[in-house]
Amino acid sequence: MTVQKNLGLESIRGFASVYVALGHWIILANPASKFLKLPFLFGQEAVIIFFILSGYVIQLSWENTKNKTFKNYFIKRFRRIYFPFLVSIILTLIVTSASHFSFWELIGNLLMLQDFKMGKPGNIVGTFSGNFALWSLSYEWWFYMMFPLMYPLLKSNRNRLIYIGLMSIAALVLYIFKPNHMLLIPAYFIIWWAGVELAWAQQNKQLIKWQQTRSLMGILCVILAILFGVAFFQWKQGLAINAGFYPVLFIRHFGFALVILGVVTFFPKVKSLSAKLLKPFSYVSPISYSLYIFHVILLIQFKTSLPFLMDAGLKLLLLFVLCYVTEIKLQPLVNRLVK
Repeated sequence: MTVQKNLGLESIRGFASVYVALGHWIILANPASKFLKLPFLFGQEAVIIFFILSGYVIQLSWENTKNKTFKNYFIKRFRRIYFPFLVSIILTLIVTSASHFSFWELIGNLLMLQDFKMGKPGNIVGTFSGNFALWSLSYEWWFYMMFPLMYPLLKSNRNRLIYIGLMSIAALVLYIFKPNHMLLIPAYFIIWWAGVELAWAQQNKQLIKWQQTRSLMGILCVILAILFGVAFFQWKQGLAINAGFYPVLFIRHFGFALVILGVVTFFPKVKSLSAKLLKPFSYVSPISYSLYIFHVILLIQFKTSLPFLMDAGLKLLLLFVLCYVTEIKLQPLVNRLVK
């Protein structure tokens, strides 16, 4: 990949993390007007960007790594995900004084089984002590675990998208009749795999065209049709329809993934344009993961009696310092120690 392409990815990642953190802070922790909150109501969609970028980066990393053993792959993913995650748990216990501590919740989060307590039937365990940003980590982790098992088998198979699409559709249908969080992992895998396919096309020096994305977009359309059917059935039954709850929440997720694929397919210049417009956010990208999992703790759960400006300044300072120390200073040390 060229520097420009890397810059584009880093800029988008940095922007998405800042957008989610700022959005949660404005919506949940400040008496802002509805007009100010409106542009920040799409944090769920920003997480879909993370999923697609993750699949993209993992595919490139896998192809550029000589040691493709599962052990090597697992250690790299484990230390990258778990070190900042464990820091967030310790930070949560300090900030909340363990007032909402649940041993079952802790174990469930350590096993990456967490999801929203509300909004998704079949929840196994909620996110640790109310840090709702952790919901996506369980998906991310299991996507990581599925990739080295599936990619070597499907890499050269022309029908790989059919297999993955059928898996995702089947898992979603099963979830509709028997809700369970673990069914959502394969159901959502097609979104993460979209990043793998985009990276594959890019690595083979192909322009991302309709030929590369039509199957993906078709699968997403089938999934959306199923979800709209569920929403219509619930509406006919007189059940409440809410944008933050199943099935509308799922429609938002898969619908936005479809939008992203449409943009990169039909507007190829968007990537270079985003690299230019969002370039300042590329400087945030190296700490974007910690920013994502720390911001609820420090911007929302951490309470002070200071005036607003002093409160905001203190929280932002603590947030960026802790993110910097965790990812820039301590993560490389952990990488050297855990091999």
